[in-house]
Amino acid sequence: MILLLFILLSAAGPVSAQAPSAEAKLQDVRRHLNSLRTGFEKIPANPDDPEWIKKKLAYMREVDQYVRFQWMDNVEGRTGLDGEQKGIFNKKVGEMMAELDPQNTAELKKLLDARNGRWFTISEVGKETATSAWLLVQHADQNPAFQEEVLKKMNALPPGEVDPKNIAYLDDRVAVKAGRPQLYGTQFHCVDGKPQPQGADAMDLPETDRRRAELGLAPVAEYAKNFEANCRAVSEPK
Repeated sequence: MILLLFILLSAAGPVSAQAPSAEAKLQDVRRHLNSLRTGFEKIPANPDDPEWIKKKLAYMREVDQYVRFQWMDNVEGRTGLDGEQKGIFNKKVGEMMAELDPQNTAELKKLLDARNGRWFTISEVGKETATSAWLLVQHADQNPAFQEEVLKKMNALPPGEVDPKNIAYLDDRVAVKAGRPQLYGTQFHCVDGKPQPQGADAMDLPETDRRRAELGLAPVAEYAKNFEANCRAVSEPK
């Protein structure tokens, strides 16, 4: 899971002759994204074809996750970049995300419009495709009204037509944006180098853990461990 708080790292320091450069890494990223796009564009577009819609959502999800994991891998020191080069890479990848998310949101809205606004149910498109669509909404932070609209659609569906875990994550996302306490404690940020649920002071932790357990989610304290390496990395002196 990608940390909600987005931090651009900057650092100063010379780059050794042997050290990889941010630009070289960015070229690799661009080549991979171009390869993904070229591969998808070979598929004849047909918005009326359920199979094409599945492939479209899978492609959008793959791009979304690839870019985000490039950022996270760099933050946590897995790209081999350091100092100024690490900061440059994160800034550029951050810009990619800032450009990508509205594009994905616009494309997803087009798909929904073509379906008269009907959400993607598990019985119709399968759990994998329904999850892909949800993930794109989860990252549509530039359009909180759209996130809230989709949350209402998902909540209105019969049991079994949407993964309740996806509802929990999106509900928390919407709550944080609206300044309300999270119900499930899924949205974290870094405080003094440690992960902490956003709005933690307003959360009833035992009740939150009870709701999480009903969905098969680990307690908040255990879930927080997923973000420890990221928070340590972003708090290190530059």
